[in-house]
Amino acid sequence: MKSFCLLFLLCVACSAQQIMPGATVSSREALPDAPSHAKLFRRTFFAAHAILLTSVVYDVEVTHQGLAHHNCVEGNTDLSYHPSRGQLYAENLGIAAGLSAFDYLLHRKHFEPGAYTGAVYGSILHFHAGTEWFTRGCFN
Repeated sequence: MKSFCLLFLLCVACSAQQIMPGATVSSREALPDAPSHAKLFRRTFFAAHAILLTSVVYDVEVTHQGLAHHNCVEGNTDLSYHPSRGQLYAENLGIAAGLSAFDYLLHRKHFEPGAYTGAVYGSILHFHAGTEWFTRGCFN
């Protein structure tokens, strides 16, 4: 439930827009045509997905160190108990690429809150999974 609430709050914060009081919207402005290149690639979109990539690298490197030098095993049931670094990156970057492509499609269709959902949720999962190696006592 905490993850869902955090995800919801981050999506709302990313999609907040400044509304000017007394401003009117004509029918032409209400339904925009194709988004311009500058509007399509906003800094927040790239920042959210850069954080996703950072969380994947953090999770994979901490997992690799935990497997290589300590007695813990991988908790992901899709992989073996002792996957290689390449297997970890292939699995996690493939999922991150799929999330990013889906978010891009949502961003392109002007659904701003959904354009960050995959990146925020993936980042939460990977930072949590990487940090679990420390909290489970694998580096003691």
